[in-house]
This record gives sequence, C-alpha cells and structure tokens, in this order.
Amino acid sequence: MEYLHTDPNSGLSYYSSEEPVSGKTIVRTQQDCQAVIDHAAVQRAEGMRDKGIDGHMKKYCDLPMAIILELKKKGINMLRPSNGDWKRFFKKIETNYPLLNTTEMKGCRPK
Repeated sequence: MEYLHTDPNSGLSYYSSEEPVSGKTIVRTQQDCQAVIDHAAVQRAEGMRDKGIDGHMKKYCDLPMAIILELKKKGINMLRPSNGDWKRFFKKIETNYPLLNTTEMKGCRPK
C-alpha cells in the first residue's frame, strides 16, 4: 500500500494499492479518531450538551470524516441526510460508535 497524502482539513490519510487480479487501483482512507473520541468523552463527562432549552437541538456526537464515509458506504448519507437517514444514523451511532456521543442522552433505543 502506497501513502498518497493527508488532508490537513479532515485529517484523512489516503493510500493506494493495485488489485493483483484486475489491475484496478484502490484508494483507501484512514483517520486517527482518538482525539475526537477523547474530546467527546470530556463533553459527556461535563454534561454541558445535556443542558439547553427544551425543544431545541442539542449536540449529539462528534462525527469524524472517516465515520461519515463508513456510514455513506452503508447507505446513510449524513452530508445530505434524508428523513429516512436519521433513524438509521442514530441506531448506528448508539450500537457501533457510542464513544463519539457528546451526551448521555440517546438518539434512539436500539433493540
């Protein structure tokens, strides 16, 4: 796998490799999300995201670009979400990425 570059804005690193059978070039992305996870943990511990005016939106999670791309592969487009994306988004975050939550409040109750 050959390193291409790291985008300073998103923190995504890009790598390319060639598939031996087809000869196609595959570009893969990778991102170190530990700083995002640590920051979300601080916000959860402080509980600041749980406060606010009833009925208004509150910050639910920090979403690194690598996770946005993973969700997109699964058919959940959070760059341009439709109404149907939201329920699936909350379920994926609660079940697969709970460390990204900035609050103890739940977006959904997965079964």
